[in-house]
Amino acid sequence: MNLIIQTTTGQVKGVETEGIHAWYGIPFAAPPVGDLRFKRAQPADSWEGVMDCTTYGNDPIQFVGQREKENEDCLNLNVWAPKDAKKLPVLVWIYGGGFHFGYNSDLSYDGARMAASGGVVRVNINFRLGPLGYYDFNQYDNELFDTNCGLSDQIAALKWVKENIEAFGGDPDNITIAGESGGGCAVFNLFASPAAKGLYHKAIAQSALPRASGGRSFTKISIPLFLKQLGVQPDDISKLKTMDIAKIREAGAAYYNEFTKVYSGMFMPGPFFGDDLLPERHWTALKNGSADGVPVIIGYTRDEGDTFVADSEFTKAWFSSWNDVETMLRNNGKEHYFPELKAAYECFESNQKGLSEFVKDYLFAMDAHRCADEQAMHGKVWMYRFDFVPVAYKHMNMGAVHAVEVPFSLNTTDRGHFSYALRGTPQEQLDAVRNHMNEVWFNFMKTGNPSGSDVEWTQYESETSMLHLFDLQPSNQSIRIDDKVIAVWEKIGLLYDIE
Repeated sequence: MNLIIQTTTGQVKGVETEGIHAWYGIPFAAPPVGDLRFKRAQPADSWEGVMDCTTYGNDPIQFVGQREKENEDCLNLNVWAPKDAKKLPVLVWIYGGGFHFGYNSDLSYDGARMAASGGVVRVNINFRLGPLGYYDFNQYDNELFDTNCGLSDQIAALKWVKENIEAFGGDPDNITIAGESGGGCAVFNLFASPAAKGLYHKAIAQSALPRASGGRSFTKISIPLFLKQLGVQPDDISKLKTMDIAKIREAGAAYYNEFTKVYSGMFMPGPFFGDDLLPERHWTALKNGSADGVPVIIGYTRDEGDTFVADSEFTKAWFSSWNDVETMLRNNGKEHYFPELKAAYECFESNQKGLSEFVKDYLFAMDAHRCADEQAMHGKVWMYRFDFVPVAYKHMNMGAVHAVEVPFSLNTTDRGHFSYALRGTPQEQLDAVRNHMNEVWFNFMKTGNPSGSDVEWTQYESETSMLHLFDLQPSNQSIRIDDKVIAVWEKIGLLYDIE
């Protein structure tokens, strides 16, 4: 394949790396700057000549951590393809980061190894984050501010892939979307968005949070807190259109750090439910057939909660104790359910382990099963749980934590920040888990079924269906959230929001 490729907007020049071809920083939408700040993605302008795409483009403005190449002009994507690629399956990866950090150049998501080893074309996309991508300023001014700008970026990127990927050796009729954490949420958002229909054909949602964020009743609580941090009154909301981005970034970072301390258990602002792009909650949309006929893999890690019961650099403790859970319920007038909820977790060896299990169920597992149940009525579904625990986490008295599976699923066990936690684990164990997970993922991308000659994974069809467990000895087991937990949450319902 030639390193110079003709796209719908102009020619791009790539680079050879690790035995494959790669193109970095290809624009898929117009720069969201000036009048387009806080507006949905618009088509990219065409260019003359050949654009050099041999180095990464700009990263989105980060609201946790900082990147050297942060810029509002960030709507670009990367493509990795085998040299002889022709009509290969395409995997579009959507990064996580709690809607507030993440970028397509992260080596944890690097696509070279996957493209080189499995006959697939990889694409990593960028999208706007935090206030620039998700905050509902539209409630104050619907002319200057759009809703779900970050989601619009993802849809624009998928349109670009659909229109251009064949020139890079990909099959525009065999596109799988995948993401983890906030990226898993993005996958669910795309399930539920009418505007995304037909832009993808299969999907993998890793450790998503379908419950995250909310509608206008939620944003009327959350967004004023950000404006207070920024020092802007709602009547002066238009100031955000021209405000120095450094000031918005600083306020967003401080807001992210303090948010969970203000309203216990409340989600950071993310996707907005109730507009044309995201009309209804994920499980409601799936129940109504929004992803009809789309094969789907949905899963989570066994010990997700271990990550969210203590503060770290990138994640804040949603619940540092059961007192936080009780406070969350009290804030919503549901405190009388607390004894029943806590009692459902008293079977564990310690209060802390019970708390971690609660967090896993509340943030991840409960709604993953709920969405799988709905989608199973309209398409093929497979569910998994990732159980493998690297040695480093065992030394920290942690289990299969949030995001532990990312380097295995993307074949990046040798690179990126997630790989640091793999040091000390025997290489043969890393290889075994990675090879098995890659085989499953490639089977799914190619055929729409994760099973193959060396893998048997039972399709998920009902509450009693099997989940595939990724571990040194993979297995299929019947795993379900405790009925007592489901019963109490059916009474509690959504918090800080009205469905």
